[in-house]
Amino acid sequence: IDVTLDVIAQQLDLLGVAGLPPEEVAFDQYLLCVPGALDAEQIFARRTSGLSPEDSGWLVGTTGNPEALSQAEQLEAVMVAALVAHRPGLLQTLALPLGSIVVLSGDSVVHLEDGSGRELPITPG
Repeated sequence: IDVTLDVIAQQLDLLGVAGLPPEEVAFDQYLLCVPGALDAEQIFARRTSGLSPEDSGWLVGTTGNPEALSQAEQLEAVMVAALVAHRPGLLQTLALPLGSIVVLSGDSVVHLEDGSGRELPITPG
């Protein structure tokens, strides 16, 4: 339960700084990733409409090869819960609303855009 509360606190912090409303995501949902993306230093994630209730709508790729996301047949489903051990920094971004795009370097958010392409703050001030 401590992990869940920590993740919720991080999500609320990012949403508050960015001034965005939360959108639901659950640990038993999945996101679609380019193979190997979660192991890359720099990644980006984009939230789209989910294809099913189990789909969070998040697509994850590497900043070095963003066009790989267009190859849907090669994407792999990763459970949100698996990020706790594999890429915990990504968890803080998953409550961002539809259309959001986020870039992470390691586990740190370095860039955030809303659905209209407007860059948003990621740190207070």
